[in-house]
Amino acid sequence: MPALVRTIALCATLAAPGTQQRGTRCSCDRPCPETDAGATVMLAPVEPEHDPGTRPAGDVEGTEPRPRRGRLRLVVTLAAVLAGPLLAEVWLRHMIFRASEPGDEVRDARRYADPSSDDDYYKLQHVLADPSSRRPIPIFDPIMGWLGDVIEPGTYTHRNEASLAERRPVLMYGASYARCVARTACFQQILEESELADRYAMLNYAIGNAGFDQMVLMLQHSIDHYAGRNPVVVIGAVLDTDFDRCMVSFRGWPKPHFSLTDDGGVRWDGPVIEGADAFIEQHPIGIRSYLWSSLVHGEWLPRSWRDTLSGRDEKQALKKELVSGLVTMLQGELEGRDLDHFFVLFSSAYAADPEAPVTWQEEFVTGLFDERGVPYILVRKLLIEQAAKDGRDTDDYYFHEGIAENHLTEEGNRIAFEAVRRGLDGNFDGGSSEP
Repeated sequence: MPALVRTIALCATLAAPGTQQRGTRCSCDRPCPETDAGATVMLAPVEPEHDPGTRPAGDVEGTEPRPRRGRLRLVVTLAAVLAGPLLAEVWLRHMIFRASEPGDEVRDARRYADPSSDDDYYKLQHVLADPSSRRPIPIFDPIMGWLGDVIEPGTYTHRNEASLAERRPVLMYGASYARCVARTACFQQILEESELADRYAMLNYAIGNAGFDQMVLMLQHSIDHYAGRNPVVVIGAVLDTDFDRCMVSFRGWPKPHFSLTDDGGVRWDGPVIEGADAFIEQHPIGIRSYLWSSLVHGEWLPRSWRDTLSGRDEKQALKKELVSGLVTMLQGELEGRDLDHFFVLFSSAYAADPEAPVTWQEEFVTGLFDERGVPYILVRKLLIEQAAKDGRDTDDYYFHEGIAENHLTEEGNRIAFEAVRRGLDGNFDGGSSEP
């Protein structure tokens, strides 16, 4: 046994770098040099080192080694490339829909869709919200989507019509800026307090959360009731939000939608589905990859890349076509009845800042109105003028918290009412010089 141990040790020594005899290696079929104990170890010849310029013995010309390891690496690499995003997608969906709570950042719908253009933003917002926090639809209407509490469903007459008496009606259409928030005096009250109340009375048809398309529909379905009284029509729209809303068919609740026609006009797509859940069941969220959407709509990529990947320019072009078609439709309704009309164009708190760049919506809408002869007054200009007189910021005329956030305060409404006054006097910022 000791001799065997010494033999193994000798083989290990000879096999170690620097100790093995050149051209030999330990084996069991050739005798090794004698050990100090007389044990014999077998050596086998080792293939001699070959010149780099010669082909090793046994290497047949014209054959290649089988690239098993290379293929395995390729397969593993491809699997990793494919499995990585797939696992990330599975994990992200788990975090969004199962492992997070309402209000968590991962549930912010802005990370996956554009609120100014995409139904999916509002669908996802609805699905991820705490059911107890979802606002019930005010008054469902298959044409308008929803109504305010002063509008009679079906006939679309105004419940305050008796307040007109013998005065000339001023019919105000719009969304939340025109409707005002509940705790502020609104335009109909401000008019009643003014010297204009001897001649005019306002019926406010504005509907919170509405888009420009809904304003046009509401006018279409209510104007004939008052056409014999020679009303003045005022459309109060927020430049940087209300025109974008023509793109979507869901904003918390299902809403009406128009599509383009081959001749450049627009066509109403038909009655609105009742109920958010019913709408989403028929028109599910269309996001295929939340991981990809988070790249496109998040902050990971440069803005120019995100704009390209999200199709921003194409969406903007479609918005312009829809708004242009709706303006044509609106002009037909008003000019066909020979009714005086003008727009009061609001701006959000950000866009009203005199240091803020002019939005593409303002450039496009005012340019379109100038081209078409549609009169308008810019509330932003009035706010800037008043802020300069008061030594204040335009931001001071907006709420900054709660449900009224980013809406005009009562002081802001009173400044904006000057746009109504100027419009009734025929003093416009653009579109026309005639009352």
